[in-house]
Amino acid sequence: MEKATGSSLESWYQEHIFKPLGMIDTSWAVAADKQSRLPTQYTRFSGTLTALPNTPVPSTPTPPFRGDGGLYSTVEDYSKFVRMLLNGGTLNGKKILTESSVRMMGENHIGSIFV
Repeated sequence: MEKATGSSLESWYQEHIFKPLGMIDTSWAVAADKQSRLPTQYTRFSGTLTALPNTPVPSTPTPPFRGDGGLYSTVEDYSKFVRMLLNGGTLNGKKILTESSVRMMGENHIGSIFV
């Protein structure tokens, strides 16, 4: 995406997805003044729920940006993205995807899996 558009993935996503949808708290970083909102992560080791040590979260988006994960967001922002999908690619008059693209996202592209 970065080679094709000439801009970073962060910039492209902000301009074409997050800002049009009003997703103000979604990025590959969490602003310094919002870091206190980060939840504690837990693990269950030997049947005991234990808090994990806090790991540093970048306060400014720093490459490399991964297209398969690494975003920080809020439930409110994520709900806007999901509502856009449920509306066939559009939210509040902002078209992010075509209806056919959204339909294609729901199709099986890998065939039957037997578990």
